[in-house]
Amino acid sequence: MHSTHNSDNRFDANRIFLKDTIRQQVDFSRTGQSRQLPAPPLQKACPPGVVRMALPDGAAALARLGGMSISEAITRRESVRTYAATPLTVEELAALLWATQGVRKVLSPASALRTVPSAGARHAFETYVAVSRVEGLPSGLYRYLPFDGQLAQLAVDEQIGLI
Repeated sequence: MHSTHNSDNRFDANRIFLKDTIRQQVDFSRTGQSRQLPAPPLQKACPPGVVRMALPDGAAALARLGGMSISEAITRRESVRTYAATPLTVEELAALLWATQGVRKVLSPASALRTVPSAGARHAFETYVAVSRVEGLPSGLYRYLPFDGQLAQLAVDEQIGLI
């Protein structure tokens, strides 16, 4: 009972962030954007020497693979606890990565439209993926480089113990 009570208190204490009335209580003139500070880089630099692999165009892959209306996707949605042994294709991985953080359009060197929201494009997103069964891709840890259409290989399975 005690932990539920603490959880409820935390929810109530932070509920302000779920309401639009936060604008009446928080001084947004102090944000970096309001102070006209330069935006952060659109993509964090990739360390030199990191192995990079080109991905198929994620937007095109999603268009080819995802030919289903939103209403059909909602209607057919179901939880799955048993997964197929069939590995993903690189095209399927590219589509999933593009859907999570794809770049739809670069507006300027400091701003881009993505598939996910970013308040004023003021913070860079990073997507990491642990790969264990993708055709033609060694098992390991990768970082998605959406502006380059690439994966940066950060570690291979021997280094991180993927099965």
